[in-house]
Amino acid sequence: MDSYKPIPDEADSIYSRYEQMMAFAWAQAHLSDFMRTHPNCTLAEKEKVFLDAVEGGLGLALELRKRNR
Repeated sequence: MDSYKPIPDEADSIYSRYEQMMAFAWAQAHLSDFMRTHPNCTLAEKEKVFLDAVEGGLGLALELRKRNR
């Protein structure tokens, strides 16, 4: 039986798995807070908040990488 191997993408060549997961956790926390404070928001608003937060989380990951070198 073949084991599953994910297809690498551009993010895999730039960010470690840890950095990617940290960014997604950061984004999920921001989305949860946004949805709590904006319960009637649209799907488009949720998408924008989440993607902006992922971008911010990846930026944070790069800053942490710089400081830990």
